[in-house]
Amino acid sequence: MSCITELKMRGKKLVEVFIDGNSIGRLNVEAVVANGLKTGVEVDIEKLKVIQFQSNLILAKEKALNLISKFPHTEKEVKNKLKASGFGENVCDACINFLNEYKYLNDENYTKLYIEQK
Repeated sequence: MSCITELKMRGKKLVEVFIDGNSIGRLNVEAVVANGLKTGVEVDIEKLKVIQFQSNLILAKEKALNLISKFPHTEKEVKNKLKASGFGENVCDACINFLNEYKYLNDENYTKLYIEQK
């Protein structure tokens, strides 16, 4: 078990987490609060990996929803934009699954709209 030695706010939505004095990266505030992460709390490294995944997924969903709210995009376009923003393959796939589940992405509808506009 490792101990959280410090939590630093980085902007409005991110918290930098320090384990045993070393930064392990930034997490979404929601993930930090939901998992009860506080200075002095001992945490398992495997649990932290799950929390990091959840945090990255939250950030990826926000980015993808912001992207498609302005203009329709294909699944591939959204995935490429997420990858370009530094999200890993597993986070991108989970985000695309979420968008498809709620029918925010539909390549067939995108194609029909594209043809109608051209």
